[in-house]
Amino acid sequence: MGRLLALFAIGLSILSEVVAENEVEKAIIPYRIFFEFANLKPGSDYEEEYRSVAFRMSSQLDGVDVEEIEIYIDSEAGKVPLELNSDGIFDVPISLALYEENPNIISNQPKGSLYLKLAMGLGGRAPFELPQDGSPRMRYLSLFPLDEIRQGINEFTSSYGSGEVFSDETRDRVCVIFENATHPDSGRITIEGEGTDTRLPKDEEGRFLLPFDPQLAEINPWVRFDPQDGWSCRVVILGAEEEANEVSTDEMSSVSGEDPSAESLSGAQDSERFQEVLREHPENFGVRAKYALWLMSQGEYENALAEFEKADEISMGIRNFDETVGFPYEKFYAQTLYGAAVERINREGVNVVSLRRIQLALGMGKDSLRDLGSLQGCYAVLSVLYQAQGQFDLAIEAANLSIETAIETGHVEELPTLKLQLKKAEAAAKQNGQ
Repeated sequence: MGRLLALFAIGLSILSEVVAENEVEKAIIPYRIFFEFANLKPGSDYEEEYRSVAFRMSSQLDGVDVEEIEIYIDSEAGKVPLELNSDGIFDVPISLALYEENPNIISNQPKGSLYLKLAMGLGGRAPFELPQDGSPRMRYLSLFPLDEIRQGINEFTSSYGSGEVFSDETRDRVCVIFENATHPDSGRITIEGEGTDTRLPKDEEGRFLLPFDPQLAEINPWVRFDPQDGWSCRVVILGAEEEANEVSTDEMSSVSGEDPSAESLSGAQDSERFQEVLREHPENFGVRAKYALWLMSQGEYENALAEFEKADEISMGIRNFDETVGFPYEKFYAQTLYGAAVERINREGVNVVSLRRIQLALGMGKDSLRDLGSLQGCYAVLSVLYQAQGQFDLAIEAANLSIETAIETGHVEELPTLKLQLKKAEAAAKQNGQ
């Protein structure tokens, strides 16, 4: 299978150590922690292509705002102030000279009161090939090579015993993408189960997406590739756009499951088969909802939204949507609203319809959007739309929420884009006298 692209997000939380200074115990952190974290190595077989690091400080005391926190590097050459933005995010200069000196980073806050989060995004390549013994099968977990990353984080945190790992890896957002250029029509991938196999559907580009599933990880089933030759793959940490296409294995099974009115809804003719069944059963809520989910998984968000809306119209009397359709209905409805808003913006530019869709998606389920990894993207789009409407305070607020969410959920690779939107919103507000 050649080599693959692998993106990793790493998070670490550390409670600050303390010393006495001028008879008042203040919170301090050794500079070396920042340097060693920023220079973590993921393993000898990993060819790094980029990395980004983010730091965030907050107080554990009630009533203490970020604006009240001051920190500086107490270097021999003089104090180096570190400015925190409204979300507590700050930059630390990474240099060998400071590492060798190892000055303390000192705060004006009392000992034990500060909480530091460090997050990292890595991009690079790692070796990955099908076995050479003629077998077309691989174990599920072998497709997600993150063990060296996790080991490096564990070694780092063990060096600083007060550390608390909040996300040493983001396997829940890892997706392996397979293609077979040699056999684009006949290539197929199957997850082998006990008595029931699940065939992965293709997306609109002819690719097979296999997202990480904790339940499948526990079982660690065989994954079969047919035919054996011609396969290539890459591994990605799903961002807002690709996460909108993500459908877990259980949810894919529900689309092609045993509903007698929707049997055989799998493979390249899914759309035609769904439409055929819907012509025969136009008032079947389950089939309509599953078709909406399938369209969403193909990236056809506005078409998916239209089907969700039709499903709503025929849903009277259904008490439990999730049990009826076999997947979290509102969770993917909210994701579809977000995707449809972006799709319309890409086609028409900023518009009020997209604004309403984003507002509805957030109202329907922030937790759902957070679970799918698109909440920070949703806030970012909302900021752009508010800015276009001249609602600059709301645009700045939404941009700050997007940054805060990205840090909390480990999407540090998106921070440069999100920070740029915040600067644009702030500049627009200043230009308009706000």
